[in-house]
Amino acid sequence: MNAQPRKPAEPASTPSLDEILERNIQTLMERRKEEKAALTKHQGVAFAIARFIGSFGFIYAHLVLFGTWILANTVGLPGIPMFDPELVLVATFAAIEAIFLTTLVLINQNGDVGGC
Repeated sequence: MNAQPRKPAEPASTPSLDEILERNIQTLMERRKEEKAALTKHQGVAFAIARFIGSFGFIYAHLVLFGTWILANTVGLPGIPMFDPELVLVATFAAIEAIFLTTLVLINQNGDVGGC
């Protein structure tokens, strides 16, 4: 028996970094499509709201709403009667909103709505 050393197999051509990145990007895009297709109606609504509350539009809307409310009830604005001079209603509104916003952020982080 004549044992000759085995010649190592030729390595398969190694994909370039561009090819690897392209493959990974395509895989992630497909996964996102699948996840989006699997969303329930409630999850879609929760994610849409969470996307909005994480935007500057949300901040600007609150600046206008709360700014007007506070100005109207502290210094007064023409044509708007003082309806909350001690700002109790705006504080209550903000507290209730904070409860819902926190819940929506948690839903968004969890990725589901617990079967609702």
